[in-house]
Amino acid sequence: EFDETEIVETYPSGENRLRYSDIKKLYITKEYMYLFFGAMQSIILPVRCLGERKEELQELLESKGIEKEIITMDY
Repeated sequence: EFDETEIVETYPSGENRLRYSDIKKLYITKEYMYLFFGAMQSIILPVRCLGERKEELQELLESKGIEKEIITMDY
């Protein structure tokens, strides 16, 4: 869930809350969005799961001051 102040991940055993202010960088590839909140920590969102909400989510994250970088990879 993406609310006004934080992201809430819900698991069968509990939940994890991540404030937008803790997110350092947003990387976007063709297939994934990576929300980095530490040197080696990120939330990985498959773009296929976001569907039409991808643009809405990008706008929300940018409005929170999160720096975005689009990465193109040619394999």
